[in-house]
Amino acid sequence: MHTPVFIGLDCGTSVIKAAAFDASGTELATGESRMETSSPAPGQMEFHPGDLWKASQEALRSLCAKLDPARIAALGITGAGNGLTLADAGGTPLRPGILAVDNRASGLSDLSVSSRPINGQCQWPGQTLQLLRWFAANEPETLAQAKKIFVIKDYVKWQLTGEYVSDYSEQSKIGLLDLETRTASDRLLGIFGLADIARNLPPLSESCAVIGRVATAAAALTGLPAGLPVVNGLADIDASALGSGACQAGHLSVVAGTWSINQFFTSSPDCRSDIFGTSLHAVSGLREELEASASSTANLTWFVREACRDLETEAASQGLSVYDLVNREVAAVPPCSTPVFFHPYLFGSNTEPNARAGFYGLAGWQERRHLLAALFEGVVFSHAVHIERLLAGGRAATEVFLSGGASRSRVWSQMFADALGLPLSVPAAREVGALGAAMCASVGHGSHPDLPAAAAAMCRSERRHEPNPTLSAAYSQRYATFKEITELMKPVWRAIEKSSATHQ
Repeated sequence: MHTPVFIGLDCGTSVIKAAAFDASGTELATGESRMETSSPAPGQMEFHPGDLWKASQEALRSLCAKLDPARIAALGITGAGNGLTLADAGGTPLRPGILAVDNRASGLSDLSVSSRPINGQCQWPGQTLQLLRWFAANEPETLAQAKKIFVIKDYVKWQLTGEYVSDYSEQSKIGLLDLETRTASDRLLGIFGLADIARNLPPLSESCAVIGRVATAAAALTGLPAGLPVVNGLADIDASALGSGACQAGHLSVVAGTWSINQFFTSSPDCRSDIFGTSLHAVSGLREELEASASSTANLTWFVREACRDLETEAASQGLSVYDLVNREVAAVPPCSTPVFFHPYLFGSNTEPNARAGFYGLAGWQERRHLLAALFEGVVFSHAVHIERLLAGGRAATEVFLSGGASRSRVWSQMFADALGLPLSVPAAREVGALGAAMCASVGHGSHPDLPAAAAAMCRSERRHEPNPTLSAAYSQRYATFKEITELMKPVWRAIEKSSATHQ
């Protein structure tokens, strides 16, 4: 008897990763490829679906070359959410796909007040709902030809199996689903003037359901066994949370990656109007309350590129990552000792639409390490703003899971625990999104009865960080100052925005 292997395919907006796990969650092998994107106009971000499928093939071929094909039992898939690809009845794309970071729909009217009690979602430009509204107004002929509306992972599933299907986790985040009926209701689509697209939306099933099998042609391109069961999969943020171990009411998942993703899981049926959005989780009976913004580790990536060239050279000479040296610099600054504050708003904000990044409190005797320590703190404080909203009204997190790039830094992870005043666990898995997808595959295969059981068997903690009460009190004071600076800067940011518009 061969012990089963489960593949998780994680389709990001630029990197496609495939990873194989056994039923205990041990990572056996990985494969990776990249997908090119383009910006045809300012604020627009597109990709070619053919490139997505080619990159998925390459990642899977690389992985499968390292595995015994007789052991591969099932495949699960996740991918970057929202955006869209419009295709004809045969699944051929009608134009390039659009990514969720696209901003072309930013000028549309906000109908959240009337739709939010139904779909639980605020509106934002890269949301599938908003992009469909944009097509209805600007490219109605393309929308009229579209018979299939794909998000990234569902397009790859179509290529693998020929099945057009999606899941509740994904579809409840794109703005088109009534959370109570778990369908795209005529009432909801009518609010947005999109009633005609109802017949073109994909059928829905559960995340762990087997929706098809790898076709012979797809098997030849990917190295997967023909006939391999493919499960439906789930939204990427749900996959990352699940792969971290977050699968019960009261769990809080903090993903400190390119984006700040903060998810609180609850069994409450209410749709809150004071947070970014409420959606259905892949775990039956759970809802996800989400707070998110582009205010996390992308700020460090920029700072390293622009101000740490010497560290990059030194790291290369020592065979280290530049981030090893960055962590060393931050660790040399005693916690809460730098007078510098940083707003991590280089790519977006969770406080003001036109907010800008900035360092505050600089003095001539300070060094780069003080700025790096402030940057680490600023990212933590930005997450704290989100988490404060999620836990408002007396909610309490029973377990906190930290993943993403920041979790690989011990100094940064401890800063999260101290500043939040909460103990947190860092998962052992590096590819938590792929693991979450593979967990769905394990349930679909029957190796685990449900996702909580899969989490108990397949998710492990690498380390745990307990908050230091003295530092938590000090961070609380600095967090209050961070928010005070935010309020003081809001009229300045508005003036900068107005000035920029005047001089364009």
